[in-house]
Amino acid sequence: MLCNICNDDVFDEDEIKCSSCNGFHHFGCVALRETAFRKMSKSAKKNWCCIKCKNAVNNSISETPIITRADIKVDQLLTNESFKNLVDSVNFMSDKFDTFGSQIQELVISINTMREENRILKEQNNNLRNDINFLQKRMNNLEQKTLDNFVEIIGVPEISNENCKKTVEKIATSLKLKIEVVNAFRVHSKIKTRPSKIVAELTMKQNKKEMIELSRKTKLTGSNVDADWKNNAIYVNDNLTQFNRNLFFKTKTFARESGYRYVWFKDTKLFIKKNDNSKAFLVDSELSLTKLT
Repeated sequence: MLCNICNDDVFDEDEIKCSSCNGFHHFGCVALRETAFRKMSKSAKKNWCCIKCKNAVNNSISETPIITRADIKVDQLLTNESFKNLVDSVNFMSDKFDTFGSQIQELVISINTMREENRILKEQNNNLRNDINFLQKRMNNLEQKTLDNFVEIIGVPEISNENCKKTVEKIATSLKLKIEVVNAFRVHSKIKTRPSKIVAELTMKQNKKEMIELSRKTKLTGSNVDADWKNNAIYVNDNLTQFNRNLFFKTKTFARESGYRYVWFKDTKLFIKKNDNSKAFLVDSELSLTKLT
């Protein structure tokens, strides 16, 4: 048997016969869904009429189409199936949405928890940083206090088999100071073209202050101390901790770049000043320099 529409073979399981013209058709060729076709009763299939025959009958009676019970039943099957599919789809999407909503809620809770933990960690980190800075400053101050009686002398020519202690006493004598030197020694410099500095421990802090002030006031040179020495400048300074030495270097660099004329240590504290008429500022960390910009 051939389909009256597509003229292709029609198999029993796929055929539907017109009750009017007795023509065979594929259910798909007459716009029937497979699910609706499979659910059609034998009576509905027996009374089914193709569209061509329907139109012929309708044209002979009235322009208004006649709806048969079979049509109503098929349409009802289609409507019920579509509605059921729609309900199933809505229920499926509702379940998915509920699951998705729960996952979003859990994610939001996790994010808020991590934010709070991050805030606490930042706060703890800041507190630890402040504690470390405080301890570093305190330890540096204590270390600097142990150097209260120490001076460092820069620019003294190196002599074979020299006695550094006597060299320091000789420098003090040239400044018209009478001091007692506990110990003195050379500290090797990384710059090989310059003589190593001398570090000396004096018996009194007042002797150190006087020696520093007089050397700067007289602009001490080698020839002032010994006629055989070159007329190079000799500097007497506080002996600083490594922390203060690094801070002093960075402060001097900042002063050159920012137009500050004076940088000096006094009583283990570092100061900076822009000019003769400006205010002096205490520098106890690199953060102090950033506040001056």
